[in-house]
This record gives sequence, structure tokens and C-alpha cells, in this order.
Amino acid sequence: MDPKKHKKYVSVGVVCPDEITVTREDGAVCSEREIGQIIIHSPSVTEFSEQSAVNTGDVGFISDCELYVVGRQVNVVKYHGEKVYLEEVELLLDQKLAEHGVKRSIVIQADDTDSQYIVLIESNTKIIISISKEISQIISHVISEYLGDSSYKVVTVARGGVLTTSSGKPDRKQNRQLMIGKAKAEYCRKIQAE
Repeated sequence: MDPKKHKKYVSVGVVCPDEITVTREDGAVCSEREIGQIIIHSPSVTEFSEQSAVNTGDVGFISDCELYVVGRQVNVVKYHGEKVYLEEVELLLDQKLAEHGVKRSIVIQADDTDSQYIVLIESNTKIIISISKEISQIISHVISEYLGDSSYKVVTVARGGVLTTSSGKPDRKQNRQLMIGKAKAEYCRKIQAE
């Protein structure tokens, strides 16, 4: 993904030379604004490990000597051979849906095929928002732009309905298990009713 294409990222700070690098999968250093894995080099790293550097598990880029974090390596899917960071999709959804009462969105893989997703929409209030035609069109446009013709289901929750980690970030694993569990329960109720 081209970091200049759609989103506005916020710098996490100035990069100290030789302490942080952004590299490709083959270990080569990325060029300016090229997204890659963030590696930390520090004497404190070698105190606890024989490695001289640590892969943070984050992906990002450096621009004008400042570091920008795009997402996590585990939240990468492929679409037409190109890497798509789910956090990028969420950032764009959040920007476009903010005026519609959406606090945040989370895009969760529903299976391991990179073709089915759950779009979890959290309301700004304790009231679950209804999915208007405009919200539906925004979601459809963003998903098709980044994930093509992948199928997806939109689930809305009230404020506080997204499970988070101790640091306040969405807990993807727990939300995925909960959403897939709910989907299975809904399916079972539907089958029993028939």
C-alpha cells in the first residue's frame, strides 16, 4: 500500500540514526516512505538477547527522519498479490464514518482464506447505530477498494462493545472469537427455527 494514497498518519517521533530501521522481508532497508517491518537496534536489546536487533512486530515507514506506524505484521492480508494492512482499512473507514456516529471500526478476518471479513462498527454512544444506506455505501466502497470482492458482514455494537487489550487497543483475537461465535449461534437458531 502506498502511505501517501489515502490516509494521514501521525508520526510517533524522530528516528535516532542506527537505532530504528524499517526493512523488507528479505532484510534490505526500505526506502523513504516504503512500508516494512520496524526493527529496533539498541545496546539494551543485547543485554537480554544474543540478537543485536528486535523485530517489533509492527509495520511502518520513515519519512523526513520520523517514524510512522501503519499496523501489525499479523494483521496483513493479501489482495491481488499486494499486502493490505487491516489497520489501513480501519483508518479510512473511521475517517469516513466519524460524522455518522461511529467511534471506530475493526476489520476482522472471518476465516483463513482472506476472502471473508467481519466489519465491527462501534457507536459513539450507548445506542447501537443503524446502518443507513450511506454508511453501507461507505463500507462497501472501502472494502471493495482494499479487499476487492471479498464477502463481509457488518456488526454494530454500542460504545464499549468492542473488546480491548489492557492498553485500550481492540483485541482482534477476542473480538473475532466473539463475532464468529455469535454468527454460529445465529445460524444454529435459524436452522432450529426452520
